[in-house]
Formats: sequence, structure tokens, C-alpha cells
Amino acid sequence: MHPAKHFPLILVLVCHTLVAQDWKTLYDQGKQAYDAGQYDQALANTEKAYALAKNADAKTSAYTLQLLTVISLDGGFANKALAWSEEEIKKFLELEGANSRHYYEALHKQAQLIQLSGQLPLAIEKHAALPPLAGKIYGPESYEYYSASSAYGQVLMEAGSFAQSQEVWNKCLPKLKQLPDAGEDYFYGLYYAAFVDHKLGTSQEAYRKWTEFVSVADQNNLQNLEEYKQAKTFLAELQRKGLNANTTSSDGKSIQQHLTAALDYQNKKQWDLAAAEYALVEKSLSPENMYSLPAFTHYLNFGRLLYQQRRYADASLRLNEGRKIAEKLFPPTAPEHGYLQYLEGELKLVEGKATEAQQLYLNAFANLKSASPEIQATYLINASRAMLTAGQPQFSLALLQPVATANGIPGADEKHQLGIVTTYCDALELLNRNDDAVSYLKGKIATASTSSKATLQVKLAEALKESGQWQEAASLVQEVLKSPSLPAEIKAEASYQLARTQQQLGQHVPAEKNYLAALELYRQVNPENALQVSNSLATFYIQLGNYEAAENIYINALSSVPANSTFSNTLKQNLAAIYQQTKKLKEAQQLLEAVVQSEKSAGNVSPEYAISLQNLAALHQRAGDYTKAKTLYEQALDIDRKYSGEQSLSYATKMANLATVCAETGELAKARTLYESALKIRAAKLGTEHPDYVFNEYNLAVLYHRMQEYSLARPLYKKIGVSYIQQINELFPAMSEQEKTAFYNKIQEVITAYEDFAVEFASTDKNILSELLDFRLQTKALLLNASAGMRNRILASGDPMLIEKFTQWLQTKEQLALIFSLPAEERAARKPIADALQPKATTAEKELSAKSELFASSTGKKSSSWKELQVLLKPGEAMMEMMRLRLNLKNDSVIYVALIVKPGTQVPDMVILPKGRAMELREFAYYRNNIRFLLTNERSYQVYWKALEPYLAGVNTLYLSPDGVYNKVNASTLFDPEKQQYLIDRISVKLVSNLRDLSMKPNPMAAAPQAVLIGYPDYLQNAKEDHTYLTASAGKSSTAFELVRGGLDPLPATKMEVQKVEKLLKDHQWNVRLHLFETATEEVIKAQRSPALLHVATHGFFINTPKKEGEVVYSQSVLHAESNPLLRSGLMLAGAEKNLVSQVIGKPGNTTSEDGVFTAYEAMNMNLQNTDLVVLSACETGAGEVRNGEGVYGLQRSFLVAGANSVMMSLWKVNDEATQELMVLFYSNWLASKDKRKAFYQTQLDLKKKYAAPYYWGPFVMIGQ
Repeated sequence: MHPAKHFPLILVLVCHTLVAQDWKTLYDQGKQAYDAGQYDQALANTEKAYALAKNADAKTSAYTLQLLTVISLDGGFANKALAWSEEEIKKFLELEGANSRHYYEALHKQAQLIQLSGQLPLAIEKHAALPPLAGKIYGPESYEYYSASSAYGQVLMEAGSFAQSQEVWNKCLPKLKQLPDAGEDYFYGLYYAAFVDHKLGTSQEAYRKWTEFVSVADQNNLQNLEEYKQAKTFLAELQRKGLNANTTSSDGKSIQQHLTAALDYQNKKQWDLAAAEYALVEKSLSPENMYSLPAFTHYLNFGRLLYQQRRYADASLRLNEGRKIAEKLFPPTAPEHGYLQYLEGELKLVEGKATEAQQLYLNAFANLKSASPEIQATYLINASRAMLTAGQPQFSLALLQPVATANGIPGADEKHQLGIVTTYCDALELLNRNDDAVSYLKGKIATASTSSKATLQVKLAEALKESGQWQEAASLVQEVLKSPSLPAEIKAEASYQLARTQQQLGQHVPAEKNYLAALELYRQVNPENALQVSNSLATFYIQLGNYEAAENIYINALSSVPANSTFSNTLKQNLAAIYQQTKKLKEAQQLLEAVVQSEKSAGNVSPEYAISLQNLAALHQRAGDYTKAKTLYEQALDIDRKYSGEQSLSYATKMANLATVCAETGELAKARTLYESALKIRAAKLGTEHPDYVFNEYNLAVLYHRMQEYSLARPLYKKIGVSYIQQINELFPAMSEQEKTAFYNKIQEVITAYEDFAVEFASTDKNILSELLDFRLQTKALLLNASAGMRNRILASGDPMLIEKFTQWLQTKEQLALIFSLPAEERAARKPIADALQPKATTAEKELSAKSELFASSTGKKSSSWKELQVLLKPGEAMMEMMRLRLNLKNDSVIYVALIVKPGTQVPDMVILPKGRAMELREFAYYRNNIRFLLTNERSYQVYWKALEPYLAGVNTLYLSPDGVYNKVNASTLFDPEKQQYLIDRISVKLVSNLRDLSMKPNPMAAAPQAVLIGYPDYLQNAKEDHTYLTASAGKSSTAFELVRGGLDPLPATKMEVQKVEKLLKDHQWNVRLHLFETATEEVIKAQRSPALLHVATHGFFINTPKKEGEVVYSQSVLHAESNPLLRSGLMLAGAEKNLVSQVIGKPGNTTSEDGVFTAYEAMNMNLQNTDLVVLSACETGAGEVRNGEGVYGLQRSFLVAGANSVMMSLWKVNDEATQELMVLFYSNWLASKDKRKAFYQTQLDLKKKYAAPYYWGPFVMIGQ
């Protein structure tokens, strides 16, 4: 960018006040310092003047801003001036309008400031708008118009858009030559237009313009200009290359035109279009024009393109042709030979011939000595990085060391000198010479310019990180980021490196924040680097188990890179890894086989190929083909041994992966050796707290467990448990529920393995059961408690802004719920709306979650030790944690394990119920059938309770935290054939989602508590009952059809039920709102705000949709709505049948109001913070999808998350009369005793006296506090 324009400054104003006089003095001093070239002093004085001008009139403020931006532009304070520039534009627009010259000049300065700050895409946008505006204000043939056009051409050149830039220069340069005031613009325009011509291969034009530029400079004694020196160098280069050929191709265009187009496409990475242009050139070459500069340019750049496309054999052929031309056309030491040798070196690397590649690179660098310093530096850096990518850091170091240790390449600009320094340090780090890298960088920083210092500090932080000084690295980058004038690209890189460091430290919350910050910055200043950050961010999400977010990133990134590029293959492999985790094995195999074939066809035996082999091996391993997997892993390990050495992290990863196959094929001793070797490398490279090291310990612990090396397995399992609890405590506060679920699903295997080991090891050392129960208390119902805790803390915070943000988030969730409730076709049509709402909801939820943690106090946190809970037990009470476990993870056997604690227990008692599968399938079906057909069931007690009985002697109250099938069996209904009594006759079983609920004290009831009663909804809402749709829809399968099959029977008994409950409550001074028939709507239930009691009497539903292989679990995607169990359970309210029938027969869905189908997803969005009890008096309202350690995903979960203390619901279809009696009895007992648990127990006993069969008295359970 040539020197900034000196825009005219307007000196005005007679000073009427002391403030104005002070302003005038400072303004004048600033102007004088600026005129003298003392920019720092000028800026300081003018900033002070502006502080006073803010309080003066608008003109004073505008003119002060005008001076500030001019000083900033000429003085190099671009980043600092952008805010002032924006303000200046606003001021002059307000004062003088859009046709004002001052307004135009302010816009022109802003464009230049943005360009100087490195934001080239935005600068291009701003500069593009200036010529039309200049034409409008000054005239279409004015100097200002063509000056703005030349500035636009310059910024296009800087951004690499050479063809566009050339078009602009071709139009404006002849005009600038004719204008008397445009001498400087025309002079610099000659240089830049020639540079663009040179880049596009139009060498004759470049030669002509540089010749004129040098002539003008000579006439004006400007030989000291850097541009003059570079123009002379370029001219000498062109003179050596001979004349341009003027041959035309078959379509009438010149060879040069096709070459120009090809190079432009190639620079834009439009490789197929570039290849088509090169093909036309190749057809036009003949013996007459073969030995010319265009022919050489063609073969050199076409060879480079073919290399980029991984067509290595074709690339080699073109480079050989280029070699023949170069030998005839250029002297032996000409740089053209260096360009060829560099590309030939690239091809040798692909063939795995690193020594030959190194020699070619050395030869290339020697030949490039006569090229410009920037070209020398560029090729040296690129060759060195190619060696690093190929796993040859020692060769890279040999190339760089002579230059890097001798203060770089003389004459090269700062950017290229920094590239040499940073690449040299990369080589040192990969050779484990981290201390050397740290020492080298500290020396460079000590003598660095201000502009280079930040870049070097960021690189130093990376070296510190590699040497294991994680915290020091993070602190250094954080210090760099504090700089207010940090250029955008350096800020982006600093944020990226900080994110990587924090990720390796396990600081996932700030890591994500910094990844996103880096991504946003790079999108503005360097889109290519933004793709690399996207890849790292996706990998980060994979580590957290958030596969859906990672998948979306990879799919978007793949659309932005050439199909056959190395980076494209990297993205495909990472996407395949996600498909493996989500069981989309077919899609994963297609991607991986394509990548491996691509690498193999290209003859690639580099570390990238090793990664491809490793990923394909993992897929075969997952499919059970261990022989093929082992072969591929061993091939990958051999490549890594050769390229990266046996102490590298990549080698450790491949050893650990091979170990998993050996473990699965029974080669346990070999697996142990591999795991232990990998662990040592990771300890040295990453430290013992790094997640990869911890996961390696987990695999080794599982192996020791299998080998019955219990003394080795136990300490590892204990440490792993502590590590994952720490991760949960750190990560959950800043995660959305979807992200929490994804992370929990990822670590659940580790949790289960630890529990499995502890149960087995207890026969050796019973004390481990204490650790197991404490671990279970911290991980049981983890997601439920995290979600409920966030909401409760926010609503109890008293912070109006936080509560308002929470309310807005719930409204967004409601909008999503409305879309999710639509039929599949309409839902797909509204996917763009949902896609826009979902990120908004997720971002808001994460902010709310993080902020809610600030209000967490010791009083709001539950006890986490079973010993703390034990002291709360009274004589005759006990607590029981039920666990569903899958033995040894890989086999299909299921057991149930109960941990029982009574007041005097020293170590929890353990009871194992070994026939888990039978309990869940055959025996549960037997239990349900006996309930349904009113039969006396003497078998289920033996199955579900008999083994527990000896440990519950003397117990009359049991707090049970259920798991698995115990969520669906009401223990109170089990009949003991020996004692001839039901369990309820001797024990009051109180269900809790986690035993830690024992430590929570419910809020006291208000003096006049509020109750909301809803019942007897009008399902048809005046529509005629018409079931003809059943015939019309035969064979169809849809959610709506399943819900409304056969119609919804009206429930007149519920009307009497809620009316009786209303009377009881009112008699005890409750404030009651009753909603019946047409007012029993979805709108009414959603409008409730924490009544003490919410009672709903209507049909409930749960659609059991078995998961298919590869199905997304608990997805937030609108296209996977059916996979979310909270969208498959709920309540039917007024209008439900009418709207569902409309869906079945194809009428448009209801998108503006509620449809009467109230899902559990919608229930979760309610505010029930002060609600003591939710009663769901309907059929099977306790149904839902049971998940290990998390309970039932259905209505009960949603109401607990929404804030309710307890939920009462049914486990099977209920008898209307018995239910009505049960409810009236329950409320009578509750109102009398003030203890809902005690009242519920007494109610069941009372009803049992009238109805002997559990079908009548046992369908309801109560869970919660």
C-alpha cells in the first residue's frame, strides 16, 4: 500500500468558552506535531482534544475525529483508529449528508484503515463502494474517481485476486496518466499493475510498466524506494526469460490468455477449471513455440496443479518437460531451475525418498539466490514445512538452520523473516529440542521490533507448551491478548494457540470460547486458516462427545476445499471417525476406503497415509474383522516408526490402538506391553493429567482387570474416577443440555467399567464399596440434576437480567417445540427456521448455565458422601442404590447390584441379582400380565426382592434410588408368598432420583398455597368424531397416527375427580384454579408459574420407537425429532384429537397455536421452581425410555427438571373409579398430615383394604424429594 493520502483538514471555530479554548490549543498542537511528522505526539494531543470535543458541538467533534484518523493512517495506528473512523463517518453523515466530500473522505480513510489492519475481505468490500460514490460526488471522469479505482485495484492485488485487479488497473491507469493531479497515483499504479501482470504471466506488459516506473523514478531521484529496487530485480528476471510467444489456441484466444485464466483459477483453488485451461494451452504448443517463457510457465504451473490434485505421475511428466525447456532457456543458476527443483522435491517426499527430496530442496534454494528475498524465503519455508509434514524434522532443520541462526534472509520483509523463525522452531519441537526452541525464541524476542514481538511471544508459548510448561504457555498468550492494538491475524493465532493449550490442560470451557474467537477472526482475515481452526474445533467437540456439532463442521468444511486435496482427506477421515462413533459404519467405510485408495494410488507412504490406515483399521475392528484391523495397524505403526520415531505421540497412539485389537483377540500380554509403552510416551509428552493419558490408563485398567491383576487395576480405576468427576464439575456449568448428554454418553463406558470392577473386587476388599457408592452418588441422575440445578439457581438468584434472559431462552425453546411437534414433511420444510433457532438457544443455554453457577452456594448443593446421608437416617430407615451393570462391557450379560445402607452400617452391603436380562424381559412381562389380569403373583417377589430381604431386616422405611427395570416395577406391589403379604405391608418404599435428594429440604408451603387442576379435556373441540381416516391411512406409519389410532376416549370420571379435589383444597384455604373441558388446554398448562400443586387428569402417551443402528440419540436436529424420547411422551389436552386427525389426513399442521399434544420436551420448559408436587392422574404417565443411571426419559423427568420437588405418576393403565378414590384419599391424608410421602403411603394402604389387587391400589408411584 503506497503512502496514505493527506486529506484536507478544516481549521475552524472562534473559541467562545474556556473548554473550547482548551480544545483549540490541543487541536493546534496535534496538527503542528502531525505536520512535523511527530505522529506519537500528534496522536496524544489530538486524543486529549477529542476528549474535550465530545462535550462540544457536533462540528468540533467531527473535525477532531478527522484529524485523529489522518494521524492514525499516516502514523500506522490502524487498529486503534477504526472506532474513530466509524464515528467520523456517522458525524459527517449527520452534519452534511451522504453527498458530502468530507463524508466520502471519511469512508476512503476507513477503507484504508481496514486494509492496513489486515481485514482484506472487508477492505475489498469498502473499496469497491468508493468509485461509484466518488463519481457521484466529484464526477465520473474526476481524479477522485480514478484514484479510488486504483486503491481498489491495489487491495484486490493484496488479496491475491489478480485477474480482477488487472481489469481495474487496465481501466484506470491510462486515465490517471492524463490527469494533472494524479502523478503519485499513476507512478505507484505502474508498479502495482506490473506486479499483477507478472503474477498472471503477461510478462511483456509487466516489462513495459516496470520500465516506465524505473524511468520516472530515475528522473525524480527516487532510487532509494524499495519498490524501485524490486522493479529492477523483476526487470532483470524478465530479460533473462526471452520474448513472449504469440501463438493462438483453437478457440482463437492467445496462449497467454489461457495461461492468465489458468493461473487465476489455480490461485482461487478452482482446480478443475484451471486444468481445463492448461489442457487448451498444451494442445496449442508446438516445436515452434515450445522453447518459450509461456511454455515453461505452463509446464511449471500445470505440474504444480497436478501435484495439488495428487496426480503425481502426471505432475512428474509436466515437470520433466519444463526441465527440458529451462535447460535451453535459462542460465544454470537461474531461479527457474529452483522452482522446478522445489516441486521435484515435493514429489520425492510423496514417494518416501526424503534424502533425495532434501538435496533437491538445497539445490532449489541455491538457484533462488538471484530471486527476490521474499521468493527465497517463501520457497525455503514451504520446503521446510513439507519436510515437517512428512515426518522429517531433521531434514527441515538442516535446510533452515544456516538461515535461521544468521538472522534470516537479507532484504526479506518482516513477515517472511518471522516465517523462517517459526518454522525453525517447529522443527526443533518435533525433534524434542523444546528447550532449544524456548532459548532461541527468547533471544529473538529480546531484539524484535514491536510489530514482531507478539507473533514471537505466541510461538514461544507454543514451545513452552511442548516442553510441558502448560500454565506458563497459557499465561504468556493471555498476556499477549491483553494488547489493545493487536493485529487481527495475530489475535486470531493467539486465541487459537490458547485454545489448544487449554484443551490439553483439560480446561474445556475457556478452550471452546477461544476456538470460536479464533475462528471468527480468521474468517475475516484468513479464510484458509479458518478451515484449520474449524478442524481443530470439531476435533475438540469429538473429545467431548458432541458428535453432531463436529459432523456439521466437517460437512461444511468439505464443501470449501478441493475434493482431492490432502486437507480434504483429513476432513473425510475425521468425519468417518464420527460416523463410527454414531454407528454409521457404511458411511464411514465409504469415506475411509476412498481416502486410502487415493493415498495408495498417489504412491503416498507418508504419516498422512499411516493415519488413513489407522482409521480404516479402527473401522474393521469395530466390525469384528480383527485380522484385517491388526494388519492395518501394524502397517501404520511401521510408517510412524520410520518417519516420526518410537518416542512420538503419533507412535504412542498407534501402539495403543493396536493394543485394543490384541486385547480383543486374547493376546493380553502383548496388549499390556503396548499399553504400558504408550503410557510412558504420553506421560513424557503430555503429563499425567492430560485426557489422552487418563484414557490410556482406563484401557490399561480394563486390561489388568481382565488379567485379574486387581492390585494394579484398582489404583488406576480410582484415579480415573477422580479425573472424570473433575471434568464433569468443570465442564457441565458451561454446557447446554445437549452437550452435557453427549459428554455423558462418551464417558458412560468408563463409569460402567469402574462400577463393574468395584463389584467384582468387593469379594477381595469390601471397603471398595464405600468408594463405589460415593462415585455413584456423584454420577447417578447427573444430567437430571445438572439441568434442574441450573434453572433453580437462576430463578432463585434475584437477578432480573439473568431471569429475563432465562425467560427469553424458554421462549426460543417453545418455538422449537412447536416445530418439533409438526409432521415430518412440514418439519423438514421449517428446518431453516429451526436451524436458525437452535444455535441461538444453545448459546443462550450455555451462558445461562455458566452464570447460574455463580449463584451456587453450599446450602444449595447436595451431599456427595454416603456417610453424610447416613446420619440423616432414623432408626428403622435404610437407603438403597440400585445399579444396572453390563458385565465386562463387551458381553451381553446384565446384572443388578444393590448397595444398602442402614444407620449402623460401616461399609455398604452389596447384593447381586445376576439374571438381569430375564428380569427385564420375561420376568417383567410376567409381572405386568399378573397386574393386568388381577392375578396373585408369588414369583416376582422372588425375582426382584427376595435376595434383598436379609439386608432389610428391621427396616420400615426405604429410600430407593432405582435403575433399569426397577423404574418400571412398583416394589410395593410385590407379594411375599412366605409371609403372605405385599411389601407395602411392612415397608414404605420412597423413590428418589438420587440418594442425595435425602439431604434436600423442601421449601415451606405458603399460607394460602395455589393449586392448578386440569381435567376432562375436550379432545375434539366441537369437531365431529370421524374415524374414516383409519381406513384411508391404513398401512401408514406416523407419530400422529399412532397417537390417535381409534380416537381418544373422553374421560368423564376425571371431571368428578378434579372437582372433588378442588372442594377438598378450598376447604383447607387453598387458592384453586380449575380448568375443565374446553379450557383444559395446552396454553393453560404452559402459562402456569410455579403453583404449589399442579394436578392433570387426562390421557398420557408414550410411543416406543426402538433405536435403529446408527440412529442419532437425543439429537437436537429437527430432522431427528423422533429420536428424542421427550418428544415421544406427553399428555393429551383439549383439541388434541382434532389436530392429530388433521395431520393424519394430510391437512396442514398447526404452526401458530398449540395442538393439544403436550410433550415432555415442552414440560421441561415450564417454570415450576416453587411447585411441591405434580400429579399426573392418567394412564402410564410414568412411561418413557429408561437409561442406565439416568432414570426414565419422559414426563416425570421433565417436570423434575422444570423444578418440581416431586412427581406422582402411573406405571400402567388405571381404573377410573379406583383412581378417583385414590386421589381423594391422598389429598385428604396430605391436607391432614402435611407430609405428602406419608400421605401417599397411607392412601395406598387404605385403598388396598377395599381393592385387594395391586392393579387398583398400586399403579401410582411418587418420586423426588
